[in-house]
Amino acid sequence: RVLVLAFHGILGDSFCSVLQHYTPVRSAPAAFTARPPVSYQSAKSGSPPASSKRNIAGSGCILLRMPVRDIIVIGGSAGGFEAIQVLVSALPADLRAAIFLTLHQFPRAKGVLPDILNRAGRIPALHAEDGMPIDHGRIYVAPPDYHLVLQNGFMQLSHGPRENLFRPCINVMVRSAATAYGERVAGVLLTGLLDDGAAGLWEIQQHHGATIV
Repeated sequence: RVLVLAFHGILGDSFCSVLQHYTPVRSAPAAFTARPPVSYQSAKSGSPPASSKRNIAGSGCILLRMPVRDIIVIGGSAGGFEAIQVLVSALPADLRAAIFLTLHQFPRAKGVLPDILNRAGRIPALHAEDGMPIDHGRIYVAPPDYHLVLQNGFMQLSHGPRENLFRPCINVMVRSAATAYGERVAGVLLTGLLDDGAAGLWEIQQHHGATIV
């Protein structure tokens, strides 16, 4: 339950703070625009977060809009199957984000995770495919024995060397997301083995994204 609440806290239009006793911004708009249009252009590495301050007319305070998090990467070891089902069951069907999932699996596993997630939640889940475009409202699952790599607007599958003894590897997916989408990325680590996932979350933080462990 704590994980679900934290997950919701980094998403959506509600991720705002009211700052009291702030001098109103000159020529500030009368209304707060909650969310800008979304486009899948890659972020520039190392650029500062694009949060912005908007004055509430006549209130003496402002709203602080945090960066939109519409690229969500979730990783876990074999022990994360139950946790991901609980998390997915709490997500709304109209979530304005794309979700990417890597769980440690045996190379010859049957790949039934999308079916399990489709029964658990309301967001369609499917195995990622090489060259598949990225859309909101989907859960893309790394297939057994393939790394999931995020590019600008699409996904790639890689049969490259194992990292941290696994393929798919959490760090591979998370690193690529941080590089391609910067501050738009929210990373969630359910469980892990060795440093798989933890090193990737560090990359997200270096690109000003949000992380949950």
